[in-house]
Amino acid sequence: MNKIISQLKKEFNDYFNRSNYNLILWFDPNKEWVNFVKKLKNEFKIISTEEERSLFKVKYLLEMKPEYSEQEKKIIYFNIDLKGDKILEEYHYLGWIYKEDLFNFLENVIGVNFPKEKEKRNKIKKGIVALANESLKATEDFWEKKFGITSPADLFFEDFEKILIEILKNPETEINLLERENKMEQFLDKLKFDFGFDKVIEKSEEFPLSFLSHLLFIQLFIELEQPNDFPLKDHLPHENKFKNCISTLESMLKHTENKDLVINLIFNVEKKYALTNIVKKYVIEKDFNKLIKVIFPQMDKLVFDKFNKELSIIRTKDEKLKFLLENLDFLNSKSKSIWVKENEIPEWEILFNCAKLCLQINQALKEIEDFNLFNEVIEKYIENYWEIDSNYRKIQSSPYIKNPEKIEIIFDLIMEYYFEFLRKINLKFTSFFEELKELNLKPLNSINQFSKIFKKSEKKAIIVIDALRYELGMELLNIFKDDFETEIIPYYTEIPSITKIGMTYMLNPSKIKINVKDEKLKIFETESNNDLSIKMNREKFIKTKFKIESFAWIKDILKMRVRDINKNYKDSLIVFHTDIDSTGTDSQSIAFNKFSLILLDIAKSIRKIIDAEFENVYILTDHGFLLLPEKLKDHLKVDISDLSTLIKKPRYAMGSKFPNNGRYNQFIIKNSQLRLITPNGINCFISQGAYNFLHGGISIQEIIIPFIKIKVKPKVERKINVKISPFDAINNRIFKVQLKKQFPKTITPEIRNVKVFCEYEGKIISTEPEYLVEQDGEVQLRLLSIDIPKGSEISLKVQDVDTLEILDWINVKLNIHLMEDL
Repeated sequence: MNKIISQLKKEFNDYFNRSNYNLILWFDPNKEWVNFVKKLKNEFKIISTEEERSLFKVKYLLEMKPEYSEQEKKIIYFNIDLKGDKILEEYHYLGWIYKEDLFNFLENVIGVNFPKEKEKRNKIKKGIVALANESLKATEDFWEKKFGITSPADLFFEDFEKILIEILKNPETEINLLERENKMEQFLDKLKFDFGFDKVIEKSEEFPLSFLSHLLFIQLFIELEQPNDFPLKDHLPHENKFKNCISTLESMLKHTENKDLVINLIFNVEKKYALTNIVKKYVIEKDFNKLIKVIFPQMDKLVFDKFNKELSIIRTKDEKLKFLLENLDFLNSKSKSIWVKENEIPEWEILFNCAKLCLQINQALKEIEDFNLFNEVIEKYIENYWEIDSNYRKIQSSPYIKNPEKIEIIFDLIMEYYFEFLRKINLKFTSFFEELKELNLKPLNSINQFSKIFKKSEKKAIIVIDALRYELGMELLNIFKDDFETEIIPYYTEIPSITKIGMTYMLNPSKIKINVKDEKLKIFETESNNDLSIKMNREKFIKTKFKIESFAWIKDILKMRVRDINKNYKDSLIVFHTDIDSTGTDSQSIAFNKFSLILLDIAKSIRKIIDAEFENVYILTDHGFLLLPEKLKDHLKVDISDLSTLIKKPRYAMGSKFPNNGRYNQFIIKNSQLRLITPNGINCFISQGAYNFLHGGISIQEIIIPFIKIKVKPKVERKINVKISPFDAINNRIFKVQLKKQFPKTITPEIRNVKVFCEYEGKIISTEPEYLVEQDGEVQLRLLSIDIPKGSEISLKVQDVDTLEILDWINVKLNIHLMEDL
């Protein structure tokens, strides 16, 4: 026997010394060498199925336990009665191991109490196979690279992150539970392989702080751009664990119920390790462009307080602006941090948006000074100045502000700066009116579009929106531009920019007579003598002139189903909406928050109308409005109490005669004996009330209005098509297939349900998973047990489940030998 032992030692050592392999598979199905194996244990690291009595335990030890996986010389001794070298393939592909052996391992070694009924036991065995297939990647990586990177301990924990959170909440209770269930060893293995966490924890209550410290050290190291002199470098795992640690930390913070727990632990880590002091080492005092992008909330708040303090001690508006612009990149980086997204420090995002707005306004103020032509102002507003109005409104309505007092300084600056923009652009705008006898803003035209629209023979919807400012029109257009053919055309409204005038001229009546009676403006269409200042008469005019009977309100469209809209409105439809104008009479804070919601309601109704087979949607409005950043103050009010006026409003007045002076602009109203005056710039006439939302004057926000066209694109193939991404060969029994969608050119693509399968000589030889195609993705196939020689060519196909149409197929070489079940 000693001679045989010596010979075996020599042969094994020769094999290890002359080859690059460190693994020997020793097959002994007749158990002839059992006694010899025991004699070799002092010389070699041997994993024996004779002792372990479980292929799964052998697999677990070999792939997971350091004393085996890191040993250079390893021998696996198989004495299980299987057919020759098939045992290796069964080990590789897991089918037999997981079907039988894992069940026995869980029942006999781990102590799981499975039911005794045969039917239930068979069902559980099938479930174990499915569970095992999901974790196959680790096994394949092992045989390709010798050591896997994913822990087989996944099989013991259905939701590891949930278990981890529970341990962080109640470490003693949960760790005791793991020990009672004999899962503690697998839990520690999972921590090591997934997170590189292998610290010895003597007391269970120490685990939460130790584990969170581990995650935070990694996060801090990365945020500091991995400095060589990082003081906690010895505490870090291998860099291949970084990504998983960071994603786990972020995932825990995304869930509201976990956030307080994690943040409290972070705070305790900070107290214990003084992470803020580590951060300060890499921060240059007062150089905010070099501040790191740390995500820890307590550090971020310190940085924010410091930034806010620096801003508060700057005295002048221009110096504050300069400070913001110098730190624009820094604010951008801070605005993208996880704490902004999780609403811990939303002020960073507000600060960045405010700084961007300041930059826009600063550029605009420089340009406004140089405008010499009327059209220069208009064209620049249409090109990009409207974004200033839009961004200011969005900042004021931001839902992220929890503590407005924290950014009171920047809000005051923005209000002051936006007010300067309004004042200067409208002083320039209104100054050009002094020489105008009638409104003719080339290249714009008056918004009398009804006649032009109704000349077109099509099923159309005209949506008439009261007080749709140009920037609101642009925001509405942006909602539809990707799915439809869209166009926005700037027009000017008639003055005064009020509903009665704008709505009447929009209809383009041939002859109009205007007068004032009992302090009320009346607008007569002379042929019928209808007073078109009354809404009911305007509807009557539309019915008579344009032969249209269908009228609705946005709120009614929102309540209706698409098929009912299609059924009730066979021909052209006119839809009214007045919520923007009525919202403007609310307080400023209410109005700011409502405008975006109103636009969404309008957008929803438009989509419903289009889905109801309307070919085109036209959006018209009567006027814009002036939205001031503060309530009207005395210095903005012009006293005209000495004038004889028939109508006096904050932004316009009417009378029979007015003297010429520099306090206002004066116009002759056509077809009347009336005169109209409007204040210069953004000033208002003294009248009762302290408003923010105003119209009737000639500010650029009141006069320049949008005319929007939305046209349905021609319909093409409606279903998503699916292609298989090419690959050369199938190397494993379980493999993944990449699918690529081809999106049809239509606004309402139909999602396609497909199945993917393999064929050999006309017979399906794989599982057939169904896949709902909404985006590019992948499906996992498992080749069935069947005798097909290595090197054969099989067909991989993707088929529409509903129509059975084959959408794509490729021929692939089989690089393995398939065999039937034993």
